[in-house]
Amino acid sequence: MVKAFDKFAAFTTRIGKYLAMLAIFVMFLLLAGEILGRSCFHYSLRIADEFAAYMMVAVTFCGMAYALREGAILRFDMVINHLPKSVRDVLEIGGLILALVYFCVVAYETGISVYDAWDMEFTSVQASGILMWIPYSILPVGVGIFIIELIAAILRSCASFEQKEEVR
Repeated sequence: MVKAFDKFAAFTTRIGKYLAMLAIFVMFLLLAGEILGRSCFHYSLRIADEFAAYMMVAVTFCGMAYALREGAILRFDMVINHLPKSVRDVLEIGGLILALVYFCVVAYETGISVYDAWDMEFTSVQASGILMWIPYSILPVGVGIFIIELIAAILRSCASFEQKEEVR
């Protein structure tokens, strides 16, 4: 079961990675278009800054799961590395569970924000006038992918911990 869920988490994490990559590419196109438009044609897209900010949020939220899977999340290991391995494993699982609880709350709250923006038809005050539920939607999607990866990390850590306990 752990392997099957881990494969599912790897799949969703890849989706998040590709969404983050797409957001970086769109951000590049927007900013390059803005630079070329201003310098060559004396014309501004007027939406480049706004949409580049949306893309930065998309990169952050969609890339979190990939960063966790690849071990690229910053950690405070200075103290933890001096503890026994069993204590480190328990702290790892506990930290992952705390992160899971926190991000479940974040997913709920961002989902509420998307619904409120859709229900009340919030629009951007910037030049685009975009319905805000559209860019808001990336938040619960990215957090949802991260939650799946957190669950997979918890299951992997628990399975690893159990195997080490059996060896003793």
